[in-house]
Amino acid sequence: MIRFIEVMMIAATIVVAIALFAVKYDTGKLAGEIAGLNRQIAKEREAIGILRAEWSLLNQPDRIQKLASKHLNLAPVSAAQIKTLSDVPDMPPGEALADLVERSLSSLSKADQANNNLPQ
Repeated sequence: MIRFIEVMMIAATIVVAIALFAVKYDTGKLAGEIAGLNRQIAKEREAIGILRAEWSLLNQPDRIQKLASKHLNLAPVSAAQIKTLSDVPDMPPGEALADLVERSLSSLSKADQANNNLPQ
């Protein structure tokens, strides 16, 4: 009887040792994954910092002003361009609206239509 109990205790010790080894192995594997994720998070944070710096550089008012004056040829608004709400015509009925849109789109150059440079 004593030998049976001893054999059972040794078997239980072996099972617990195997289970402990498996848990230790899984823990090490998860720790490696966590370390990899932490490295990836650090890289992403660095990339975000670089993108914020780029965004800040690209959104400088002086830079935007230079680009606008170079490419847009804008002029100050004249008093004649300011209208009241009563100057805006009413929306035409359905067929007239469709005809107006069709005429507007047909006035676009063929290159604009081919490149999908449609007005927004």
